[in-house]
Amino acid sequence: MHGFSVSFGLQAVLLGVSLVGTIAFVHGKRHGKAAKGAAAA
Repeated sequence: MHGFSVSFGLQAVLLGVSLVGTIAFVHGKRHGKAAKGAAAA
């Protein structure tokens, strides 16, 4: 039973880390596009 608890806890931590990484990556891509569009105009 302890193994299940540890497994689910680790999965929750990994999910949180990957979610933050994904949000940061998408946020950076959007700002990169906006900067390119502004420079071209």
